[in-house]
Order: sequence, then structure tokens, then C-alpha cells
Amino acid sequence: MALSQGSPATASLPISSVSGFSTIVNLTATVSIILANGPIATRKPTKVSLTSGGTASSLPSVSTSGLTPRRGYTIFVLATSGTFSHSLSITFTVH
Repeated sequence: MALSQGSPATASLPISSVSGFSTIVNLTATVSIILANGPIATRKPTKVSLTSGGTASSLPSVSTSGLTPRRGYTIFVLATSGTFSHSLSITFTVH
């Protein structure tokens, strides 16, 4: 994913139930490097409810300012429910 300084971007993240698993999944998103004027990662919603065999989605977003350093970044998304967790990364470049 690529975006210009001062521009936001959003990705769709599907979440699926496995083996009849039903639960509330908590979601967090963080940017790999914390910099002054660096990009900020958010997600909506922060919790999704999964039913057995069902799917849900979350929208991780990143926002930048006109002063965000031009370089590559990674957003780390963590999904947790009780003792279970799963993570993934989304790479993007600010031009």
C-alpha cells in the first residue's frame, strides 16, 4: 500500500471463525516505528463478535501528516480472545 504525506488509507481485514469457534475478538493496531510526525494506526471496530462459522471485518487505518517522514512502515494488527491470539502485518510506504 502506498500513500502520500497528509493522506489517510484504510484496508479491509476479514476475520473468520475456525472449527465452530464463537467469541469476541479484541483488535489492536500499532505502527512499527514511533516517530515525531509519524503515521498513526487505528482500527474500527476495536472488537468484533464471531459466531460459529461466521465472519466479521475490521478496518485498520493509517493517517499521516504533511510532515510524516517518507519511508516504509509496517502496521502490526493483533487479534486476541482469551488465551488465543493471532497477528499479521501490513506494509505501506509514505511518498
